[in-house]
Amino acid sequence: MREPENGLVVEGLRVRYGRRIVLADLSLPPIEAGHLTVVAGPNGAGKSTFLRALAGLMPVEGSLRLDGCELVGARPADRASRVAYMPQTLPQDLGFTVLEAVLHACRSGVARPPTIDEAVSRAAATLDRLGLVTLADVLLDRLSGGQRQLTSLAQALVRRPRLLLLDEPLSALDLHHQHAVLSVLRSLATEGVTVVAVLHDLGLAANWADRVILIRDGAVVADGPPEATVTPTALADVYGVTASIHRHADGAFSIAVSGLATR
Repeated sequence: MREPENGLVVEGLRVRYGRRIVLADLSLPPIEAGHLTVVAGPNGAGKSTFLRALAGLMPVEGSLRLDGCELVGARPADRASRVAYMPQTLPQDLGFTVLEAVLHACRSGVARPPTIDEAVSRAAATLDRLGLVTLADVLLDRLSGGQRQLTSLAQALVRRPRLLLLDEPLSALDLHHQHAVLSVLRSLATEGVTVVAVLHDLGLAANWADRVILIRDGAVVADGPPEATVTPTALADVYGVTASIHRHADGAFSIAVSGLATR
């Protein structure tokens, strides 16, 4: 199979915690640039581990190739220039303002950091894109949970990555900001960024993602467009629930869980 010119190829990915294998020889069809890919599954399925492995935050075996370049074993600075990771929460003890945190993310750890002037310009544009300009001078420990979540996203976006990894980017956001963030992720994908996000809300995943990867017990159970992966059979298999799924005339999905599935 010929690799795409732009995107991520995962082959034989294995992650261990001590002697316990969390992800075992996980391989996927190419995750293409220009698409929004969502990883979903029950608690403890290995979703966050998978994302952290892609981000280079833990030792892995196998191959991860981004735009044809191997990430496993790459220099941290080279990887940081290509890959940005948004964790579930920001550290609690940083004495930065929002602007300082975004500037720090823009210039730290990368092979060729931008000049101060360019970093300030990029940070200002990123804050504007996420509606954070009025919070630029606010200390991180004064932010609400949702504002901290948006600041964490700004720290990832300001790096202008080729691969953007997001672990539960909507967890602390209200409905308005959920829609705003998903719109940004969609526009980034349209701009050619490879976007991979872990989401718990399958309804949002089905309505926004180009591709949904369902993981259970460290293995891929279903992978493909939402209409092929978010199905009653898959939800019974992966989550152990009985559910009905309706596709509306405008293409939107709605999911109704009626009980626990018998196994």
